[in-house]
Amino acid sequence: MTQKAVLVDIDNCYMDSRELIAKYNGDWEAFAKNIPNLSVPNRPFIDGLIELVKTVDIIPIFTTGREDKGDVLSDSIKQIDEGSNGVFVVGKTCFLMLREKNDFRKGDLVKKDMLDAIRTHYDPIVAIDDDMDICQMYVENGIPKVFHYNIESNEFQEISA
Repeated sequence: MTQKAVLVDIDNCYMDSRELIAKYNGDWEAFAKNIPNLSVPNRPFIDGLIELVKTVDIIPIFTTGREDKGDVLSDSIKQIDEGSNGVFVVGKTCFLMLREKNDFRKGDLVKKDMLDAIRTHYDPIVAIDDDMDICQMYVENGIPKVFHYNIESNEFQEISA
């Protein structure tokens, strides 16, 4: 039986990256350099995710539009591990997928490729993202439970076909 998975966006879901995005949106070099300084754990979201994986046999797979270059991978791994106080350890109790280097396509296209790769080993049954285009893509590709997350209100809206 294939392991069930929850797909979790990092920026403005797992991590509060509002200041980072507001300051460096479009300047990806500066964005990447400032991830450790301007992206902080989103405690309510993280605590809810920890509770979910404790009650349901499901593995978190973190998907992000962050480009895989420089220290972005190590910074992202550190944020996931430290944000959960060691509950999520990348490569052991969860996994991480980043945008490939020099891939400047829209987020929904990038995450569609990630979804296809994930499905070769896992059964994604839940997806959470703050980007409505990505949420719609997940719905169109048959993920049973898709939630749009609003970091401002800490509210989840279930999206359906």
